[in-house]
Amino acid sequence: MNGRCERLVRTLREDEAYFVTSPENVFYLSGFSGEGMLLLAPDCAVLITDFRYIEDAQNRAEGFTVEDIARGIWQIVLENIHTFYIEEEHMTVAQLRKYGRPGLRLADGGGKAIGALRLVKEPEEVEKITKAADIATAAFERVLGLMKVGVSERELALEFEYQVKKAGASGVSFDTIVASGPNSSMPHASVSDRTLQDGDFVTMDFGCIYKGYCSDMTRTVAIGSVSEEQRRVYDTVLKAQLAALDAVKSGASCAAVDAVARDIITDAGYGDAFGHALGHGVGVQIHEEPRLSARSAQTLGDGMVVTVEPGIYLAGKFGVRIEDLVVVNGEKAVNLSHFTKELLIL
Repeated sequence: MNGRCERLVRTLREDEAYFVTSPENVFYLSGFSGEGMLLLAPDCAVLITDFRYIEDAQNRAEGFTVEDIARGIWQIVLENIHTFYIEEEHMTVAQLRKYGRPGLRLADGGGKAIGALRLVKEPEEVEKITKAADIATAAFERVLGLMKVGVSERELALEFEYQVKKAGASGVSFDTIVASGPNSSMPHASVSDRTLQDGDFVTMDFGCIYKGYCSDMTRTVAIGSVSEEQRRVYDTVLKAQLAALDAVKSGASCAAVDAVARDIITDAGYGDAFGHALGHGVGVQIHEEPRLSARSAQTLGDGMVVTVEPGIYLAGKFGVRIEDLVVVNGEKAVNLSHFTKELLIL
């Protein structure tokens, strides 16, 4: 049993176990990324999968006993286990029915317990996130060279995906956003066949996955020229983003960091145009805890990895978002997004 699993089961009684079914948590705890489930009890760590993945699981899941689901799960579970702590936010009703049995209690709390472990990244996790960020940044630089009037959003998104895979990423960490002109006023616009035009803002939100870990970054650039309004909005978002980055430190309230950026944007007259949270955690999932949000009760701590991404979105006109990925480290965050935030006019 590895160190993460040991920390997780430390508080369990002999008749209790964690039943882990979400792919992200299976990977986080075992290193195995195929289809499977984990049973973690004080004296055992079992990975249950099927014939297709048995050999891969045996090679990757160090410290785990690998069992074939063909045996039947109740032939694998120890008889003395009477309580399964499940990931309540992940397990489906069908799974609850399938894995319930007389005398077995399915209890909430598994997801919360694993989430508490994932909240603070270990040094090797930060290394993988950093590598993912570096790969994505290099790919973005190549895509920038293609941004010109007449090129479509779809072409740019496809080029980014090609570049990150070519550089060693397993794929993108979310559907790449390339939003040009009026499309940029939609924070999560879908890539379209619209072609870039003179005077467009182009917001590109992108990331990739390296050895199971995600990255996330956003930049907004201009094509050909910008109006006074576009520059004013861009400068406001940048001012808010830089101030929020300075506020990211160990012990800071997530809500207070969100407020730093939100107050600047509100004071500039664009408060209603910044409708999403300031940022989120990043790790084996692209969105995880902690959340930099006005509604968050969380506090930042060393080793947490978060995005800082304020934006202003003017419906039907244009939008601006600037996002960096940072590691909380004492009084000053370590920025993993090594690319200029000066407004580029291509």
